[in-house]
Amino acid sequence: TVGILHEIYNDLALEKGWEKLNLAEYKELFTGTAWHALVWSGFKPWRIYHLVTESRNRLHSEPQKPQLYRGIDKVIDYFSKEGWSVYVLSRNREDTVRLILKEKGLKDNITVLSQASILGKHRKIKRLIKWKGYSKEFMLMIGDEARDIKASKKSGIKSIAVTWGFQDEATLRKLNPDFIAKTPKDILKIIV
Repeated sequence: TVGILHEIYNDLALEKGWEKLNLAEYKELFTGTAWHALVWSGFKPWRIYHLVTESRNRLHSEPQKPQLYRGIDKVIDYFSKEGWSVYVLSRNREDTVRLILKEKGLKDNITVLSQASILGKHRKIKRLIKWKGYSKEFMLMIGDEARDIKASKKSGIKSIAVTWGFQDEATLRKLNPDFIAKTPKDILKIIV
């Protein structure tokens, strides 16, 4: 969704009289904490809140727009066939994630967790572990943001950082994920 969300940001910038951001600048907003985004961007807190809220709403209005990264459907298929439980934990609206999965024919393969708060995904992960009685050693967090790696560390589970999403490989490597995947096939090599 990074390209779509960047486009939404620049549409909002045009409407609101904000400065436009190139893709690298837009991605910088998501590198660290919300505080980092405020300091780096110089935005007022209300702008970040408005940006997040409006982006979620606009993404929800066009769930057919996001495309799956080529090959990720095969990874999800593998997990399903092998009996793995697959969850989506996103800061996007839960109903939007469900619509996107339905559009892509994946709604039966993945459980959507309720929307992650801005306070952190690790809280949702810890609740899932407790609720389902999962053993941390058999869990993996696959994500494309620094926040995903941080959440996995706070939760005590391993992480796979994928390099085709919000943040580049160099940014992700700085956080020492357990594994790096440059393609969906790399995910399968890591877990098989």
